[in-house]
Amino acid sequence: MPVPSSSLSQELPAGLLPALPPAPGGPAAWVRRRVRVLRRSTYSDTWLQDLLSREGPEFEAVRLLGGAWRSPVATAVRLGQHVDLVEVPEAVASPAWHHLRRGDVPCGAVFAAGDRWSFVVQTRLGRLTWPAEARYLTNCCASIPARGARDETHALWWISRPVSGLFTHPYALAAALTTFAGSPSSSPPHVTEPTEQARSRTASLLPAPLCSPSV
Repeated sequence: MPVPSSSLSQELPAGLLPALPPAPGGPAAWVRRRVRVLRRSTYSDTWLQDLLSREGPEFEAVRLLGGAWRSPVATAVRLGQHVDLVEVPEAVASPAWHHLRRGDVPCGAVFAAGDRWSFVVQTRLGRLTWPAEARYLTNCCASIPARGARDETHALWWISRPVSGLFTHPYALAAALTTFAGSPSSSPPHVTEPTEQARSRTASLLPAPLCSPSV
């Protein structure tokens, strides 16, 4: 039985009639729902997979450090695969870091533990001339601070945690540290994977970041 049109629809032009709400379903909506279901079933942490798949310096830290970069607690990472650390006393690291920043040198992530600072650098830089006061950490495990740790009330805290650019320029860093330390090393310090016996003797004595047998 045909339904008679209302008097309003007869008086108003067709273009001025109120638009009907979009249908809740449809092929496009069904495809979007299926994609979300498949992504959730494939990846337990979808947001992390999204970040890992993106390009650009702003996603470099997530690509290289994974969930440790955004962890709410201090997390151990494996050195020697994607990143290494240069650990230096604060008395040398602080003036060197401020000197690099004033010179517009790219300064990446830097964190502190007690009176020692750690610079995040690219791997395979142990052969550079680092000062004797520095420890070049590679092929071991070290803890990085929680993402929200920004002051000395934490055991590990960030001095610098840039949005983009994880690494400090290695050659400029080595030169600045050597200048402010005043004691270049003839054989650059190079930390490799410790033996079980050495690890058991020193694990309780070394300040963080610590070399650990597991992540």
